[in-house]
Amino acid sequence: MSSFLKRKFIFLLFFLISVVFVFYSIKFKKSTSVSSRLNRTVVVSYNDLNESLLNSKLIQIISLGVKEIYVRIESQIHITCSFKVEDPCRVDKSQVNSVAAWQSFLKALGEKGITANLVYDLNINNFSYKMHSYKSERGRIEGPSSVGNLKSRFIFQNTKFIEIIKSDFNIISGLTDFKRVFFGSDLDLFFSQLPDITIIQSEVQGFWKLIKQLKEINPNKSLSSCFNYEHLKGSLFWGAMDKTQMRKQDEFCFSSFPTQIKWAKKFGIEKQFVLLDSPKDDFTSDYYDSLVTIGLTEKPIHIVGFAYPLLPEEKDLQAKVLNTVLYALPRYIASVAWENRLSLNDQKNLAESMSIWHEQDFNLNSSGSMFFE
Repeated sequence: MSSFLKRKFIFLLFFLISVVFVFYSIKFKKSTSVSSRLNRTVVVSYNDLNESLLNSKLIQIISLGVKEIYVRIESQIHITCSFKVEDPCRVDKSQVNSVAAWQSFLKALGEKGITANLVYDLNINNFSYKMHSYKSERGRIEGPSSVGNLKSRFIFQNTKFIEIIKSDFNIISGLTDFKRVFFGSDLDLFFSQLPDITIIQSEVQGFWKLIKQLKEINPNKSLSSCFNYEHLKGSLFWGAMDKTQMRKQDEFCFSSFPTQIKWAKKFGIEKQFVLLDSPKDDFTSDYYDSLVTIGLTEKPIHIVGFAYPLLPEEKDLQAKVLNTVLYALPRYIASVAWENRLSLNDQKNLAESMSIWHEQDFNLNSSGSMFFE
């Protein structure tokens, strides 16, 4: 072979090697960059609150190797609303004081070097406004009668209620040095149940005023609120929540339960929350595109309270969904915190299908192993 042909052969060989190298580098980067950057963690909630469960959860969290988790702490006040304009809401002190138990748990987390983020969950009607409890009860919920309780025109426009809420929030947010604090979760669902648009606007305005006040009290703390993504998108409730105020938050937080229509029919989930209309629909990387449309991509976005109904026999679906979560979520989503909903009352099967560990021993199930692999 002549020297010219040798040089030509070497050049072609080098060119082919370079093309292959670039191709696999791009493919590898695409498949790993999001996964390695995405913070995968868990939510520990008041549903888990007893000493043995918290200890088990702590052991499990440590074994996962996570360095940051979210704790969902229920307010120590309970607000009861009848959704009647003439006598809508009452407030009572909780009969169960969980502060000591949470202090113990948060102290143990700190000793293990695990950072805690707070979701302060305001208890209204025992959380019947939450996605998996919401049954279109607007106008039909009756609050218990009691003597001497505060009465008002709903919640966030009542100065007495606001002072009680602020006092309770300050106690719970002061339990430890939380990295991030989120006041309320899924309150957009509560607002949507109010009797008319005028009251909704008034309550939402009062809510954002309270958020501003809490931020002024905690100027050096990242303070925002969490909303339900499926509700905001499916019901076009972005405008009612005041998109301008929403964009002013330090960070963005959403719960998200991408639910197929078959699950809605089986478990009675409101169809307005179902964004996957057909069993053939895939949970793909464009699922959260509304966050781009609304203009919420300039700050970190946290999906706090994520779960997808999975059955053991649907292993292929498990792998597909979880692979999408880990590798195809938009790059502006900073973290996904899976939440086991083990206390869904009459929806036990749904709760179990959304779990990533076994309730008995807290060992990861197949979904959990894929989520944290």
